[in-house]
Amino acid sequence: MAAEFDELYRDAISLITHDLRGAASALALRADVLAEVLSARDRDAFKSLSAELLEIDNTLHLIQSVHATHATVSERRVGGNQWWHITTRLSAHVLPRGSRQVAQCDTIEITSREGSLFTHAWLAACKGLVGCTEIAAQPIQATLDFRSCSVTGKKPHVELAASAKFATPTAVGQLEIIEASLRQSRWLRYANRIARKNQATLSWWSRRDATFVWKCTM
Repeated sequence: MAAEFDELYRDAISLITHDLRGAASALALRADVLAEVLSARDRDAFKSLSAELLEIDNTLHLIQSVHATHATVSERRVGGNQWWHITTRLSAHVLPRGSRQVAQCDTIEITSREGSLFTHAWLAACKGLVGCTEIAAQPIQATLDFRSCSVTGKKPHVELAASAKFATPTAVGQLEIIEASLRQSRWLRYANRIARKNQATLSWWSRRDATFVWKCTM
């Protein structure tokens, strides 16, 4: 698990570092005017920077929570749309250039640990899909549904379901190669381990004609 987590962590840190660098540059430009009375524009700029830095903090917290112990992580609540906003930026960093992700999120709140599990599971799903063969290194169109599901007599659960298609038409024989490669993916093994650790259920990519489907439930 350590190797896969390290790779995802490096991807996340790369994005966070880029964002911090942009925020620091903007802050430096505004620092020159601190000696003067701040204009409305300057106040708005500092508010924007504050919000950006807070989002970076939330991103770092989200990516870390799944492997932290209860004693070392503070539990936060995050809305479904906020979770997806953070996660889609991370997965866009993983997917090939030109890929598109569209999500439908219920009006729900989850804990940071639950959000972290879903983030890692989806990042692993993206890594598995684009890394299984050279054929898969092309833009992907992904549609996700993040929802709360109630089962009679049982605790409600949260489910993330996804379907993905390659932007460029792919022959049946090539799709079969991708499907076989996905079953052997190290990202499947990683996703299964974090799912078991967090009492979640994972259905890895399976093919339905030219579409691949995936689901994680907690």
